Amino acid sequence: MLHSLKTHYPVLAPFAIQTCTQKTEPKIKFGLEQKGERQNVKMMAEDLEKRICELVNKKPYRPEDDLKEAVEDLARDIALIEPNPVDWGGWVIYLLEQMETEAKRRGKFAKFEEMLRAFGENLAEKS
Repeated sequence: MLHSLKTHYPVLAPFAIQTCTQKTEPKIKFGLEQKGERQNVKMMAEDLEKRICELVNKKPYRPEDDLKEAVEDLARDIALIEPNPVDWGGWVIYLLEQMETEAKRRGKFAKFEEMLRAFGENLAEKS
């Protein structure tokens, strides 16, 4: 599959593979943003990037993957800024406050409270 990728997209393949295999920021998006191409071309490149990632990683791309990666990055950033794990709790509370605001804004506060109860029960089990 990787061979056909290189055959059909010889110019884009190295950049896309680098994007999928390296965890560096900013990700290379085939250089289309730098050239000022139209929005639909950018979207096509992002779709191609996701398909290439699926081929390289041998698993389908899901939007949750981006969220998971963002949370992992956030955890690392918090650990860098606050080296003492005792101080991480403040950031967890801040995240929950932001989620509460979103739940209220979206009219899903009851579901948010349900999540908090389940979260509390899970924490109690871990203690």
